[in-house]
Amino acid sequence: MSRINLRQLILSLTLVAVLVTLVNVLYSSNRVQRDMLLQTTLEANHVYAKKLAQATDTFLKDAMSQLEYSARLLMGTEPDSSDGMPQPPLFGDEAAMQRETHRLRRQGNLFNSVHIVSAQARLLARSAATAPHEALKRTLDSEGVRGSLALQSPYISGIYRSTSNRLVLLMSWPLFDTAGQYQGYIGGTIYTQEDNILHSLLGQQFYNNDSTLYVLDGKGTIIYHPDGNRIGVNIADTPIAQAMRRGLDGNLQHTQDDEEQLAGYAVVQRVNWGIVAQRPIRGVLINEGMLLLQTLSYTLPVMLALIVIIWLISRHITLPLSQLARRSRHMNNVEGTRNQLLAIRTWYFEAAQLKQSLLHSLALIHNKLRQLRHESSTDLLTGLANRRGLEEQVTRWIGDREPFALLLLDVDYFKQINDSHGHDIGDQVLQKIAAVIRDNSRGPDLPCRTGGEEFALFLPGTSAAVAYRVAERLRLRVERTAFPQNIRITVSIGIALYPDDGATLQSVTKTADMALYAAKRNGRNRIEPHPPESV
Repeated sequence: MSRINLRQLILSLTLVAVLVTLVNVLYSSNRVQRDMLLQTTLEANHVYAKKLAQATDTFLKDAMSQLEYSARLLMGTEPDSSDGMPQPPLFGDEAAMQRETHRLRRQGNLFNSVHIVSAQARLLARSAATAPHEALKRTLDSEGVRGSLALQSPYISGIYRSTSNRLVLLMSWPLFDTAGQYQGYIGGTIYTQEDNILHSLLGQQFYNNDSTLYVLDGKGTIIYHPDGNRIGVNIADTPIAQAMRRGLDGNLQHTQDDEEQLAGYAVVQRVNWGIVAQRPIRGVLINEGMLLLQTLSYTLPVMLALIVIIWLISRHITLPLSQLARRSRHMNNVEGTRNQLLAIRTWYFEAAQLKQSLLHSLALIHNKLRQLRHESSTDLLTGLANRRGLEEQVTRWIGDREPFALLLLDVDYFKQINDSHGHDIGDQVLQKIAAVIRDNSRGPDLPCRTGGEEFALFLPGTSAAVAYRVAERLRLRVERTAFPQNIRITVSIGIALYPDDGATLQSVTKTADMALYAAKRNGRNRIEPHPPESV
């Protein structure tokens, strides 16, 4: 009976070892990829929910500011911009109150309806697209009206069903006369299931997949959901609702409707809402098999090459042992056998090769993991586009030969603000300037934060004269904006045009930068076009 020789044994063991290593690599890689996909999705959903909660809070803050301004106009406490003297009150003048409700409703699509209610709950004026001729002087009785009149202070209601069977949110500002007597309130209602800025904000889909975004109120009731049948369902006993009732935000894996979900959640502190962004695990892992095949395609050629190499060098591995076996038959010749054994190469070469193979396999896994990363194109502090985001958009404009104007803004003496008031105040200043730039931008415009205290506003299809007027409006808005701790903030602005001032983003930016520095040199708080005679 013939025995298996050493070369066959090495090849057999090598083949088994390679197959085991391949299976281990594929299994480990699959587990790591799966865990990273799940963790990345959880973190992405949390970040998105948190950003949307911040955006919703900012929207509510801006809406309340608009109501406060209208309240001051109605009660005559808003100073005239020309002489600083209080303007005559509009309250009591039915036509003037009606005009003010129309103005506020049509300004920015913040509210679906605006109304003025007396302290006795009588409707004094109302503006709404769906009921423009609603009878006035009637007495109102709804959850929002009762809450606002009882509180007699700035008020944001919960979501409730109105007399017209709509789910609405009421925001109101109290009206006090010069003697301090409560006269009622001016309020704006938001229909949560109809077109408005809040509905657009909550309704935007952040991935083109099976992700879902919904909103809970403080009682754990769903107040917004893409599936209208889910609105009104109470899920207060779920882990997400319980965490948000405690004011927490984060992410977790949970079961909903017998399906595992990856959810990120955040709280809108101003109204105690919870925003949840989630995606089914099956949707995240739908491409798991494809990733496994891709890993196999990278690993298998290396493993096959390793088998071929080992087969070729097996003779060199077995030769020393064969020589040792032959020399062991002649132990009687001590000196000759010793010299011959010393001349034989040892097994350490094999150990080094095995170690190298393992290192090579780990290198493949490491290279694969390094390919998994997530990039953001949004500035986290201000919510504006960052440099990466602006480069992507402007590159498309340049590729389409679409002309645009570039306003480059820099906050004057910003370092002194940080030094005197601290970086937290400096961050608030940057956020407020970003809000001014965003509020004064059109739909196609691109507001950006390019770094530090420098901002940019790209205006597609805009002439030099229009760009200058926009820049002047921005400069005045910033100068007149109330900043924390009554800091007076001004900006210097440089203007450049594409393609007049450059054929590339870099050249246009450089031209605008030169104009900006000219504005700095010429005294700050000013605008410099480039070239100056272009306006």
